[in-house]
Formats: sequence, C-alpha cells, structure tokens
Amino acid sequence: MKILIIDDMSFYRLFLKTHLTTLGHEIITASCGEEGIKLYLEESPDLVLLDVLMPKMSGHDVAKAMRLQKKEWVPIIFLSALTDAEDIVEGIDAGADDYLFKPIKEDVLQAKIKAMVRISDMRHELIDSKKALEEANSKLQALASVEGYNLGQDNNRC
Repeated sequence: MKILIIDDMSFYRLFLKTHLTTLGHEIITASCGEEGIKLYLEESPDLVLLDVLMPKMSGHDVAKAMRLQKKEWVPIIFLSALTDAEDIVEGIDAGADDYLFKPIKEDVLQAKIKAMVRISDMRHELIDSKKALEEANSKLQALASVEGYNLGQDNNRC
C-alpha cells in the first residue's frame, strides 16, 4: 500500500516511515501541508497519515483541500495529541476518517494500518469494477447506436 505521511516533525515522519516500511508499505513523506497536497495529487496514495497541528496550514485545511481535489475517496487518518471529543468531531468534519493519537503506539498503528489495507483492497476492487462497467456500458451504447441505425435503414427499405 502506498502511504503519504504529512507531519512537520521529522521524528514522527521517520518513526512512521521506518515502521511502515518494515511492514512492506511504500512510504512518501512531506514536512508541510502544501508539499503534502502536491504529493497527494502526484502520487495517488492509498492512505494519508496527516498531522493536525502544523505551521502555516493545519491538517484540517490540508484534509479539506484534498477532499476538494480528488474524485476518488482516499482514507485520511489524523495524527494528533488532541484527544478531546470536540477535536475528533472537528477532524472528522474536516475530512478525516480516523485518528491516531500521539504519542503513537506501534501496536495501535499496526492494527489501524491492517484495517486500512483491507479497506484499500476493497476500494481498488470497486474502482476496477466501476471501470469494467463503464467500458461495458460504452460498448453496449456503441452497439445499440449501430444496431439502431441498421434497424432504421432496414425499416426504410421495406
């Protein structure tokens, strides 16, 4: 799974990258929101791990911008030391799908990533099914228009 990590603290970027790489994931990192949005659009990650409290552009603003940029849904997990109910509600409203609280516990990280792998697999299956249905629909429309045209010609000859 391709994971984009956006966190202004190099310690957390390194911790997450090291741990997730050992689990077999491809990791992309960004140290600020602007860089994260750019990488999000260029790299099409399967998951975004996004710090809430960053200078210049907050994680909430980054999540909102990401949700406006892409048609396909990509899960976003906020990384935060903010654990109050209001903070979680605000994060979910901003576009996050889950929270991972700092300091990050390895077993919790691993469990959440395991769940995200399952969701990512289902997401890719849905995307593939949608593409196959669109292709089949396009072929059917082309056949229907040719058949309709031929039927129309045959009716005019009679």
